[in-house]
This record gives sequence, C-alpha cells and structure tokens, in this order.
Amino acid sequence: MPYPKSPGFKIALVGGGNLCREVLEKTTFKNLREELLAPITAIVDTDLTSPGMTLAKELGLLTYSDYHSLYEPQHHIGLIIVLSPEKHILEDILDTRPSHIRILARSVFELFWKTIRMETRLLRERSEELSTILNGIQDFILVITPNLDIIDANESFLKQMGYVREDVIGRKCYEVFQKVDHQCNDVDIVCPLNEVIRNKRSSQKIMTRFDQNGELRYFELNIHPVWESDGKISKFIAPI
Repeated sequence: MPYPKSPGFKIALVGGGNLCREVLEKTTFKNLREELLAPITAIVDTDLTSPGMTLAKELGLLTYSDYHSLYEPQHHIGLIIVLSPEKHILEDILDTRPSHIRILARSVFELFWKTIRMETRLLRERSEELSTILNGIQDFILVITPNLDIIDANESFLKQMGYVREDVIGRKCYEVFQKVDHQCNDVDIVCPLNEVIRNKRSSQKIMTRFDQNGELRYFELNIHPVWESDGKISKFIAPI
C-alpha cells in the first residue's frame, strides 16, 4: 500500500541496501514520519534490484537511479538521508544539493537507528512480559480502549469462554459480551465503562453476559482506567 503523498516536507533515502529496506519495514519509523509530518517518498540506488528499491516499488514510492532527480522542486524533498556507504556520494550531494534540502549522513543516521532498534526491542520484551503476566492470572482479564475495542485478553478468559483470540481481539466489547451490534445505551444495559469515564474512578458492577453457547450468565466486572499524562483514559483493564 503506497504511503500517503502530501505537498509538504518529504524524505528521500539514497542507497537501497538492507538498511534501507529495514527502515521502510519498521513501524517505529512510520510513527516517527507521522510525528514529523515527513513521509519517505523516494529511494535512490543504481542497483534497481537492491532490497530497498524492490520494497520501495512494492510500496508505491518513487525510485530513481540518479539522486540528482531528487532536487526537482515537484518532489518537495526537504531531507536526504544518505544510507550509501560510498563517501563520494555523500560529498557530491553536499556539493550539488539545493540549499533548502538538509542532509543526514549514514554515520549519524546509524546512531539514531541504533536507538530505534533498542527501543523496539525493549518494547517487544515489555509486551512479552505483560503477556506472560496476564496469562498467568487465573481471573479473566480484558484490555479495552475508550472506543470499546478489545485489544487484549488473557488465556483464562479465552479458555473459559470458549473463544480463540480471533473471536475477541479487535471486536467491540458489546459484541462479545452482549451479542449485539450497537453500543450499550445505559437504559437497557448500564455500561460500566461510561460510569468510569463519568466519575473518573474505577467501577464495580454485577453484569450479565452471553457465553459462546448463547447462555445468559452473571459475573462481577471490575473496570480500572489507565490514565495518560494529559489526563485522558488510554485504556481500561477489566478483571472479571
């Protein structure tokens, strides 16, 4: 799927080797592009079959064999990251680039990228640790977003409810618990999530739910909000 195109500041990569491909593949860099409002839109390499060039074509990015093509104003390139290890390429780009285009050398970028790799590894390790903890808890545990999407569930919940992860993750809580296609309206069914948002504190309710066989059951639901630094709720933890 092509990256979105915009008329503003854009980034080009010169050098289509393995590092280029890794940069294009990493979600962390995609998030950084969104924060900077600066998508990667062009890749340059004389080897049109290099790993980065191959992926760039699949993503619908611009590909060139000559980096001088990046200087054309219609491309709106504001930053060229030189991933090629060849020193003469960096020197020529520094000599020939338009004054408005900034340059980031491979040696500098590698320091930045090393940090990104480390953060990605730590995030993955923390996620694995959290999954281990959640799955070790015998009580049912669900993690629900403010948009009522279930984004995690432990093995106890899945096993006892007769679900597999694909039945639950990514679905709305009311679809799983109440077997309906609309949000609870606080008239027929009081939504404890709304109560947490309204009162800004945890909530405990006796609720009904339908199991996988469609049988009505009663359960105690505890909702605990997780707060962001700006005071908004980022997610709900629901031990059942």
